[in-house]
Amino acid sequence: MFAARLRNLLSYYLNNRLVEDYDTLIELLISDRLKGSLPQGLFNYILTQEGEGWYNASKVASLAHVYTNNRAPVVGQKAPEGKTAKIATAVTSAGATSCQNYRGARGKQFVVDLVGHSHHPSPRR
Repeated sequence: MFAARLRNLLSYYLNNRLVEDYDTLIELLISDRLKGSLPQGLFNYILTQEGEGWYNASKVASLAHVYTNNRAPVVGQKAPEGKTAKIATAVTSAGATSCQNYRGARGKQFVVDLVGHSHHPSPRR
């Protein structure tokens, strides 16, 4: 009985998100997982932008980059203790790599590579 409810719930979710193949399923799972690791303000911003649909992981990373850059401290302003200063960066038309540091929901610092759209824990310094 429990397994049938889970199957129905998953089927409803996938139909609602218009998932029709394996690759789209994987992209949806990665996108959901990425959004789940974001700070609450950034998460809410992305949900607002998505509306009724959903964005793939690269679009989520791009929106995170825009949101973070728009909230970057003014040059010369010291970041609060325990926080990472955000530095405005841009991706050139030639596709140069642009990275952005941010702290995830559990305080773990990540680097988002907007060209490859991956994130990984940054090295401690």
